[in-house]
Amino acid sequence: MNMFILYASEIASAPSLDLDFTGGSLPSGASFARASTATYFDGSGVLRTAANDAARFDYDPVALTLKGLLIEPQAINYLQQSQAFATSPWNPDSSDGTPVITQNYAPAPDGTTTATRLQCSASSYQGFEQGIVSSGLGDSETNTASFYVKSNTGVSQTAQIKMTQYMVADHFQSVTIPATWTKVSDTALFGSGGNGFWTGFVTNGTELDILIWGAQQEVASKGTSYIPTTSAAATRAADALSFTIPSGIGNLIYTFDDNSTQTVAVSAGAYTVPTNLNRAWIKRIASV
Repeated sequence: MNMFILYASEIASAPSLDLDFTGGSLPSGASFARASTATYFDGSGVLRTAANDAARFDYDPVALTLKGLLIEPQAINYLQQSQAFATSPWNPDSSDGTPVITQNYAPAPDGTTTATRLQCSASSYQGFEQGIVSSGLGDSETNTASFYVKSNTGVSQTAQIKMTQYMVADHFQSVTIPATWTKVSDTALFGSGGNGFWTGFVTNGTELDILIWGAQQEVASKGTSYIPTTSAAATRAADALSFTIPSGIGNLIYTFDDNSTQTVAVSAGAYTVPTNLNRAWIKRIASV
């Protein structure tokens, strides 16, 4: 007869808290809140809008695999008319010739026919830009601008994201535009003494025929999920995932979408997951 003895030390080593988010729903004991709508990709790779207080189980839009529960801080998109690049306050950047900007030309990442076609001749800075007027943007802050882009020719192309702080600096980031929708971004830390901000999308010396959608600029070191805008800046509220930590637990291990981990010191009692973790997509939270 085989006998198995389970020692007390082995029992004590088992996790006393283990929350798994890979099933696409909140595990027992966890609650969620958010005071606004927010966007995420569903299992078909379509960008969806979650209602207030609805958790977002975000998928990779290309691989169609679940990344995990999306937890983000509050963010503001300062770019107006995020889907309408021929609408004020967007302006053609025509210093090297006038681009052709056709709104509502093709299906966008959210399935609506709101993607804009941008056609530019070979030039240095032909495209479009927007001046940002907001007290929320100031000197010596890190900004990230992002756009969803797709080649309209079926062949990969290149262009530039242009971020400018007047009287301080211009910042150009070359990006590759593939034949499938992808999100491209640029991050820049501007100095002091500026007088206004401009953000745009321009050529880098070659002809351009692309689809573009979902412009965003936020005060952050990396881009967050898309926040749609019309005639004003818009805010996405912070995600709040909460649960109770049992007595005796001093650390939690977070496992993220890329299987990296982060250990966070905690105390017993009511607990809300921080929104400044190493990554935004959580697959599992377990006690050490």
